[in-house]
Amino acid sequence: MKIALAQINPTIGAFSSNIQKILEYARSAGEQGADLAVFPELSICGYPPADLIEKASFLERSQVALDEIAAATAIEGMPAILCGTVLRSEGRPGKDARNVAALCSEGKVQFVQQKMLLPFYDVFDEQRYFEPATSQSLVTLRGETLAITVCEDAWNDKGFWPERYYPADPVEKLMTQPCVSCPHVLLNISASPYWNGKPAVRRAMLAALAKRYNCVVALANQVGGNDSLIFDGGSLVIAPTGEVVVQAVLFDEDMVFFDTADAASSSERLKEEDRDEIAATWDALVLGTRDYVKKCGFSKALVGLSGGIDSAVVAAIAVEALGAANVLGIGMPSGYSSTGSVEDARALALLGAGELGPDFLRDRAIGGCVR
Repeated sequence: MKIALAQINPTIGAFSSNIQKILEYARSAGEQGADLAVFPELSICGYPPADLIEKASFLERSQVALDEIAAATAIEGMPAILCGTVLRSEGRPGKDARNVAALCSEGKVQFVQQKMLLPFYDVFDEQRYFEPATSQSLVTLRGETLAITVCEDAWNDKGFWPERYYPADPVEKLMTQPCVSCPHVLLNISASPYWNGKPAVRRAMLAALAKRYNCVVALANQVGGNDSLIFDGGSLVIAPTGEVVVQAVLFDEDMVFFDTADAASSSERLKEEDRDEIAATWDALVLGTRDYVKKCGFSKALVGLSGGIDSAVVAAIAVEALGAANVLGIGMPSGYSSTGSVEDARALALLGAGELGPDFLRDRAIGGCVR
């Protein structure tokens, strides 16, 4: 079975545009021979939806959106679609919502896997909103048995982490279930926020799972910025040997393919190797800035220029994210501003139009001032 991993950049609450993007990528995947197109966690509604989940209308719209995507899979040439969304919980007591991976095919929602491990640390507060799953199930699609997990559910391998946050291990529960055709493909849909060094940690963790269960592991990760969170993409496929055989680009939308019959000999290539920390941090900041402005409906930015390195870096990020024509630098000197600071701010504004960027800063940042 040929599978496409579509790492897209959804917008929180923008159901119509998210649906359109999912269907466009799925249609393209089908045209390239894919049997299944896999999308990130909560790709229908955007991640993290936070308090929007507490609105009944949001949950209703999410269900309608999922039904619309499912109906599209009945169209000739469309592959099956695996995507993430929020749905109303079934039964009480408990939280009103659940975070799920929904498998759609032949015009219907054929299978739903509910997220079991709900992170409640660092930037996450999923236990506040979602009802955790109590069990996990395998699913068969076109003769292939698949183990489907949602983000954190793959992050609790006792063979990899010296200390674990949860007693349960959803991957272990799936991979050790008695079945006629045991799964040799583990799919994980994620909205995994970026931090420095995260791609390498994620890759090592998934490689450990691949080797432990002698299976192919495939991750479809969200890309883009949503307020304070930035998602780096880097969707990948790992062979049972632990070798990365397919990897999408970082910090941009992309789609990659693999065949479950022989993932190790995929014709896809590693589109990107690890970047150094400075380059990756720069790309993350540019992406986060661009998406914050775009998704909030802004078009231009004002940057106060002090003549120091801080405002120079901010200005450079803004110019790369939005274009020089959309960034206005403002000098606000006071009686405490040195002549050098004012001159440096003026030089930055004059030289920066169309020229600002990491190389510009690297060449001119001397002693804390841009010269």
